[in-house]
Amino acid sequence: MLIRASWSKSPERRERLLARLLRIIAYHQANIADARESHAKKRKEQLRTRGVAPETCISCCQKVAL
Repeated sequence: MLIRASWSKSPERRERLLARLLRIIAYHQANIADARESHAKKRKEQLRTRGVAPETCISCCQKVAL
């Protein structure tokens, strides 16, 4: 999503634009955190079903604990 905005001379408008930008950043950070958590759970289950020691998942997760 692209945001195009010109910083107006109005402090109220600047404040609204900044608040909107911060909400978008928070939304995407939450999505990234959820995706990492979901991936770690799936990876842990994959390792468990293969009988592999799940201490490390070098390719993506750093550490996957049981």
